[in-house]
Amino acid sequence: MKYVVCVSVVLFLNYSEAFAAPFVEHVLHKGDSEIVGWEVRSVINRNIAYRISGQDRTGLHRKEKDFLQSAFRLDNKAVSTLIDWHPLRGSFRTTIGVFVGTNDIDLYAAPDFNRKYDDVTFKIDKSGIPDSFSFEGGELDLSQLGIDEKVTLESASVDVDKEKIPDQVVLEGPQVSIDEQDINISGVARYKSFAPYFGIGWGNSPYSKSRLRYSVDIGVIYYGKPDLDITLDGKIVHIHPLITAELNDYVAGREQELQQKYSKYKLMPFLSFGLSLTF
Repeated sequence: MKYVVCVSVVLFLNYSEAFAAPFVEHVLHKGDSEIVGWEVRSVINRNIAYRISGQDRTGLHRKEKDFLQSAFRLDNKAVSTLIDWHPLRGSFRTTIGVFVGTNDIDLYAAPDFNRKYDDVTFKIDKSGIPDSFSFEGGELDLSQLGIDEKVTLESASVDVDKEKIPDQVVLEGPQVSIDEQDINISGVARYKSFAPYFGIGWGNSPYSKSRLRYSVDIGVIYYGKPDLDITLDGKIVHIHPLITAELNDYVAGREQELQQKYSKYKLMPFLSFGLSLTF
């Protein structure tokens, strides 16, 4: 029985939303992510061989739009068991198997808002201001204040110096800052740990005498619908119990909408290249 150790490069395709989870598409950005893993291959007969492989893959994608910053981190650790069938005993093969491990996507978003608003200017129309203010004197009754004495006020007039009145008043625009300490959103999209695989591929036949082997796999992995868990936090969230309740209700509603929307994205395309050495 031959054993082969293979160092492979695993490549996730640039897939559309109609075929794969859009969360993963955000993480991988344009699908240009790769990983080096390990693989052990054993031959059963001239038509059938099996492979056991492992991969530890993480990806981080940051995105900024307007004043909102977001980050998506992929955590994919899996061990796969694949069975290859070479119907013509040649390089072409069909493959079935399973991937077992973690396949989670962490989500985080927070505002980074820092803006100085423009000043506001109010012009003063001096033509509506009188040149003087005057009032007639008289006797002032202070009995309602508990004072028995009466006070006599003399008539008076006050001139208005319009030169000292400014032509306009300027109100300075406020500086508004909101960051992740004030409000932030975190969450995780968790896929099933047991994922069936089906695909086709090309490689050396099971009983090839070549020590250097190549391997190409194209297929799909069925991860199923993800379980979403989204949390809202920050100072604004906890200002008042009513605000906290309203925001949590909103997040719960959005979480349910996203769960329904992304439940149809269950398949992930898979493409791998590998070189191996027999010993």
